[in-house]
Amino acid sequence: MVEQLTGTPNDEHVIKRDLESLRRTLEKLPRLPHEPEDPVKRMERATQLAEIAILFDMEKPEFLADLEGAARDCEREVFGTEETWAWAAREYRFDLPGQRFGVGLACFGYSGLLIDNNGELRLFSNGQEYSLSEETPGYMLEVFAPTSGRKRAADAVRRWNEVVLTTTVGDKGGQL
Repeated sequence: MVEQLTGTPNDEHVIKRDLESLRRTLEKLPRLPHEPEDPVKRMERATQLAEIAILFDMEKPEFLADLEGAARDCEREVFGTEETWAWAAREYRFDLPGQRFGVGLACFGYSGLLIDNNGELRLFSNGQEYSLSEETPGYMLEVFAPTSGRKRAADAVRRWNEVVLTTTVGDKGGQL
């Protein structure tokens, strides 16, 4: 879920801890007739079904509002503030549709967020949207994916860089 919302993969130790929790829960539950007998295959199936269920829940219109309420309640109880959600909503642009990818901006040395909404790419960093302009030539907006092995992220980065590296200042054609 973290990766879907922020474009940044979850830490390996968090993933391992979550999978271990799921494994312990499965060990306590009786196996249903349609589930694999092999514990490893049962775990793989449960993991796949959990991912599908999370993605399904994230598609519901009320998901973000419910998540916001839970995050604010937790933060208020633990820290006595609600500022984290406001920051996250600005930083990760929850108001915009599309898949998010964490990227680095090569020339600026900043991290950024590349949002792909059905082929339309938008780049954000430090709360600002970057696009081709007279002040910022395309080569300054070249990005890189900080993690390898993520095919969709690599594809979005490649498409973004193709446009920004082939578009010159004064020629702003091409859809990002």
